[in-house]
Amino acid sequence: MKRKVCFFFCFSNPVLFRSKLAHKIKNLNIKLKTVNDTAVGYLNPSRVANCATFVPPVTETDSVTVDPIVVGREEDVSMIVDMLVNPNDEVVSVVPIVGMGGLGKTTFARLIFNDQRTVKHFHKRIWVCVSQNFDSTTNLFKNS
Repeated sequence: MKRKVCFFFCFSNPVLFRSKLAHKIKNLNIKLKTVNDTAVGYLNPSRVANCATFVPPVTETDSVTVDPIVVGREEDVSMIVDMLVNPNDEVVSVVPIVGMGGLGKTTFARLIFNDQRTVKHFHKRIWVCVSQNFDSTTNLFKNS
């Protein structure tokens, strides 16, 4: 009997381990809920409505710049240009280029935009710079 009681309170007891782990997870969930509730309170639109909105100035890009030396993206550029100049009639293609700032998304898009196959295929092309503060009407008329 003494051995059974000792085993129950021993650290290698799986029941006790699971119980402690469940308690820690429960406490962690409570803390996460508190953090979430606090964040929601700060991000509540009614609370932010009276505050001035500050959007840092965004450097606009254009499609005509000095060609950067890009290594290892020729195959990717070729694949996307092929998708654009040889479209599937049944599907309208959208090719998102996403990633963290500084990875070269604009450079990659510029390579596709200035590729000779793209230039020859599309009679009219337009380069549109979209910032975080996006207004489709203003941006489209400003750039056309």
